[in-house]
Amino acid sequence: MNELWTVYEPKSGRYFKATFDDVMKMIESLNKKIESGDMKWNDIFRAFGLPEVMLGELIFDRAKLNSHLDFGIETDDFAPVIVIDYI
Repeated sequence: MNELWTVYEPKSGRYFKATFDDVMKMIESLNKKIESGDMKWNDIFRAFGLPEVMLGELIFDRAKLNSHLDFGIETDDFAPVIVIDYI
């Protein structure tokens, strides 16, 4: 699955492009890091290739990351979008 998907990161409200496999690998890697110590929001944003945000230095609350597919989240063409979930 080397096709690029649109991915939505809801905590910062930003979109980026990645393959489905890369998103799953990033989520798995981040969940391991979350279990082993304190992470900041900017650590997560950087892992997804997103720029840091001013409030991103707050400590992440140790929720697990997951994802789901949705259709047309703020897109004109109702294309499928991978949504990052924090559970």
